Amino acid sequence: MTYQKYQKNLITVIIIAILIFLIVLYIGNLKLMDVVSGGEMFFANWVGARTFLVNGFSPYTQESLYQIQQQNALSGFNFSFDGWHSAEPLYGLLIYFPFLLIKSFTHAFAAWLAFNEILLFFTFWLLYRVVEWKGSRIIFVFAAITIIFWKSIIDVLISGSNAILILFALIAVLYTLKFNMDELAGVLLAIVSIKIHLLWLPIIFILVYTAIQGKRKTSIWFLASILLISVSLMLLDPGWIKGYFVSLLTVILGNADSVVNASSFTQLFNDQYFSYFSKGLGTIFLSFGVRLGNVFSILIAILMIIEWFSIQKRDFKGVLWLFSLTMIISTWIGVNDKSALFIFYLPVFILSLSLIYDRWQEKGYLIYWILPLLILVINWMVFSTGMNAIMLVFGFYPLLFFVILYWIRWWALSRNYLVYEWKNL
Repeated sequence: MTYQKYQKNLITVIIIAILIFLIVLYIGNLKLMDVVSGGEMFFANWVGARTFLVNGFSPYTQESLYQIQQQNALSGFNFSFDGWHSAEPLYGLLIYFPFLLIKSFTHAFAAWLAFNEILLFFTFWLLYRVVEWKGSRIIFVFAAITIIFWKSIIDVLISGSNAILILFALIAVLYTLKFNMDELAGVLLAIVSIKIHLLWLPIIFILVYTAIQGKRKTSIWFLASILLISVSLMLLDPGWIKGYFVSLLTVILGNADSVVNASSFTQLFNDQYFSYFSKGLGTIFLSFGVRLGNVFSILIAILMIIEWFSIQKRDFKGVLWLFSLTMIISTWIGVNDKSALFIFYLPVFILSLSLIYDRWQEKGYLIYWILPLLILVINWMVFSTGMNAIMLVFGFYPLLFFVILYWIRWWALSRNYLVYEWKNL
């Protein structure tokens, strides 16, 4: 057998194996749906996209909401869409178009689950390259498996949210910036902007970083991509931009704790305007806890800005540390419920584990096995309590990662370990 024929047969076998795997994954998801009811977020966007294409109803109108509620009732699902508003730009619906070809919601959602599960695999592969993992691959796979079973990730997956796709795009942005693919980074960052109401702070950080590094093409392609797709969609719905901003403001203004509802500066320190951390402290210390939480949010924002001033002095792994810090601080700055934001702690933990290995190497063998399991248990303890334990969700959990990052920074810099080096050293 010639080498060319052997290579051709090998490719054929690989393609067949991939097809069999996809079929098994798809059938497995169908079986999963018989056991676990979910897909509320996917259902809303799937019906909204179909309604937009067939009937021409903008996803930001009451007509679109009525269609979603009607389909929900006719299909016999128990989803609740009372007061639901689309807080994502119209181009966010484009990612659902391939699934519109499947008329059955059950089969469409099974395909969506398979798509997101595959994206999770590639997300870990990109992270492996981005953090320059130097430890054992077995440990990395073990850490990845424990992360997949985080309750916060399972909830996002089962709900049908597009957060996993946005997570993949965000990690891909870091990957392309690391390997100087600036134009592609800009396009991918435009995809991340689908969830700009959650990720506005990390997006700003990336734009600041690219500006300081002279990567102007990233910013240009980011803005050009958004402008091009926005103008193109105006041919289908001329008023979608206005509708999007009205819907987004409705979500923000509808929150009684929104900063825009403050009538005076002093009132900012008497209500939970800055974050859910303030509300969490308020459940324990009442009004004093709220004021304390607001002060904490302001101080943490100042800390973040101070840290950002060192971007130019960091190597790329140091920049990843700053990115991780920004992601955590995003939880404490703002007024909206950011439960979906916790899926973006995935790269924070992988980076932390990578930096710990850079420091301890084989000496920390037990840490690499125990820490992923510990985080897995903590994640289930925190996110199984629901919003009644708001201090665990918006207080203890992000604070845990905050402490890990600063613990890493302390021994990495003060003890001169070059896992987090300064360019000038």
